[in-house]
Amino acid sequence: MPLKLVVLYFLALPRMPESEAKLKDILKKNVRGECFGMILQGIYKFIIFQTILYLIPFEWLATSPSPMWPTSYCIRYGLLGAILYLSMDSVTGISFGFYILLFNIRITPVFPAFPFVSTSLREFWSKRWNNLVKTSLQLISFFVIPKLIDPIKPMSKTIKSLFAYVLSGCLHEYLIWFISGKWS
Repeated sequence: MPLKLVVLYFLALPRMPESEAKLKDILKKNVRGECFGMILQGIYKFIIFQTILYLIPFEWLATSPSPMWPTSYCIRYGLLGAILYLSMDSVTGISFGFYILLFNIRITPVFPAFPFVSTSLREFWSKRWNNLVKTSLQLISFFVIPKLIDPIKPMSKTIKSLFAYVLSGCLHEYLIWFISGKWS
């Protein structure tokens, strides 16, 4: 008989109020640990970013691509892509880490995995590159716009995804215009 009581006690343990409080404390410690990890990764990526900018002459990065050889052209744009990634990921990692530290709320990182080791374009765009923009575009193109258009004409998944790409293109075009003052 006592063995049945022990089994019942262990089965009911997760539902007891004191165990829920203990579980919340454990989860909060995990969130705090994650925030310190995000801050340290952001600082590490910022140091790498600054090192790359220090070692590579600015004139080489700023020259127009027309007089370059194809290999140096590829190396240059690879470095520019790495600089873009490191700058965005270091800033968001540090700022999200401090936000998590202050408010104790879990936030999905912008870049959950290193994007340059992806094996396909689908993996790069769907899992490894800029989750904040991807999520916003998906919400707008797959849920908000179809609810506005659906009473008139139903939309297929292909049209919804094409709409996400058009919306992304418009957003990128606006950013280029905002930065340079010229339309591409």
